[in-house]
Amino acid sequence: MTRAARQIVHRDNVLLTEHAEPDGMDVFAPVTNGDKLNFYGLAVAPEIRWIRNSTNQLVQLYQDYVPGSARAIGLLLQLAEECRALIKELFLGFGDRENCRIEFVGGTSRAVEVALARTGRPRKVIISPFEHPSVMEVAKWFVAVSGAELCPLRVAPQDHFRRWPEQEDALVAQVAEALKDAETATLVLSEVNYATGVVIPVEQVIDRLYRFTSRSALKIVLDGAHAAGNNQNPKGIGKCSSYVFSAHKWLLAPEPCGVIVSFNPPSDELVPYDAWNSALPATTVNVHMLAGLVSSLRLLKKLDMERLWEHSRQLRRRFIDRTQSLFRVVGEGSGMGTTLLLAICPRSERRWKFAASELSAYLQNNSVHALVMSIDPEVAWIRVAFPCFIDFEHVDVLCDVLETTLN
Repeated sequence: MTRAARQIVHRDNVLLTEHAEPDGMDVFAPVTNGDKLNFYGLAVAPEIRWIRNSTNQLVQLYQDYVPGSARAIGLLLQLAEECRALIKELFLGFGDRENCRIEFVGGTSRAVEVALARTGRPRKVIISPFEHPSVMEVAKWFVAVSGAELCPLRVAPQDHFRRWPEQEDALVAQVAEALKDAETATLVLSEVNYATGVVIPVEQVIDRLYRFTSRSALKIVLDGAHAAGNNQNPKGIGKCSSYVFSAHKWLLAPEPCGVIVSFNPPSDELVPYDAWNSALPATTVNVHMLAGLVSSLRLLKKLDMERLWEHSRQLRRRFIDRTQSLFRVVGEGSGMGTTLLLAICPRSERRWKFAASELSAYLQNNSVHALVMSIDPEVAWIRVAFPCFIDFEHVDVLCDVLETTLN
């Protein structure tokens, strides 16, 4: 472990006071995973004490009201409506706020499953090459039940470095080829590439697709798991069947929570039994999920999303400035938008000292937690995230460790 890592790992800098009002960056613990510096990419948000305390207080209030009573049910419906209002205010554009329905389910995978089910019985389910592997698992389950054909699209590792117009042409061509022998299909398309953090211009892609097919023939589900709250607001809500995203990643909710946004949905559309819609779920309600979501959204509003994003953008710039002579950012020069998530690989004249599995272990042994990916079998990529709860000294530790991984 490096000396700098030791100095930071044992610092205890969490909330200034347990029940203080959030009024600055001090509400975040700089080291959130005990002995690791967390650059993993927010698979699940870390424990943030202010959010946890607020969550526990709301759950206790629900218990005090007696679960199942009219007062307790009223509290839950009020909290759900507050969540919808805050999501609209913080993340949705003016054109999407008035005519959308927002529902909550127990995770992003469940949200994708619900969105797929609402597209009817497509002959094919097309999965874009930018999807997280978990989306593929959901699609496999869906086609096994529905009888549809699964059609995953592919992209070669080197294609991530091509200019976006070339990538878009290839993507549209693959979708067109998949549609040739299918009367109906559903496409799942990520707004942010989970592996590289680049922004897919989904509205532009959708417009191109609908030049040669129709909305009735091709339903589109937009996957915003790493888009909402990641230095940008969701795009394409008005052009797709459903837009799904995670509340427990960049929105910092402490419990897994999937959000489904539907623009101008049919009034008679079936409501999933486990969804927080206009009424409570038909199953046992997850009060902790809802309380955690409203608590995280209150915190983000209080601290100001733009302020948090600017902090993370500065962290990202610091990282690139320190590492650009050794590492290349995957997708740099492609002309695609950037987020607070990126992937790096060694520049052509450099090589890793370790195989991918050894590289991951080496980083963790130095208290650095980042995702090592084998998307390119020739050279491992490392995905790095810059969430708002880390600081410049943590980025410096990461850079110090990465400098020791190359020959």
